[in-house]
Amino acid sequence: MEQHGTEGPYAVDDALDEFYERLAEVTPFESHAMVAAWGAIDPAERTAAWRLVREGTSASDRDDLLDEAREAVMRWSRESGSALEGSPYSLTHGDDLSRAEARAKALPPVLDAAAALIVRDLVPAEVFDVLYAPWAAGMDGQTVVGDDEVQAGEEAGEEDGDEGEGRSQGLPPTLGPVA
Repeated sequence: MEQHGTEGPYAVDDALDEFYERLAEVTPFESHAMVAAWGAIDPAERTAAWRLVREGTSASDRDDLLDEAREAVMRWSRESGSALEGSPYSLTHGDDLSRAEARAKALPPVLDAAAALIVRDLVPAEVFDVLYAPWAAGMDGQTVVGDDEVQAGEEAGEEDGDEGEGRSQGLPPTLGPVA
């Protein structure tokens, strides 16, 4: 596989490797949080962001990475994590079905996040945020930055403990704490 953006401060392949490792561990709760955050974003903003993704991948010869990401995300959505995958004979039958359903619903925000990582060095920060924010919300507010994981609040310059209602519990602000 050809290496893309491996020199300089941002290595696309390294960021995608980290992303795929974390993707394999996504829980149904995290998937649902991603979907909720993704639904809160204006569809026109997502459409405009994807226009820039396509332009960026074409101009930088990263179309292959976008295709690979799409295939990887589709594979992930079909895996439930159990050898019996939803078999009624599995002790985790209900969990398998819940995980599979959550993954299917999370396809759009997960693919958006992968695309954001592919073009991060090619698009404005606002475009990256439109695509990546739902993933970050689902992942307990963590953002992948190259090889490091940084709390979203720290990246934005917020002080510890000043993350807004719900954030301290790892919930997107739209969900808030459970009463």
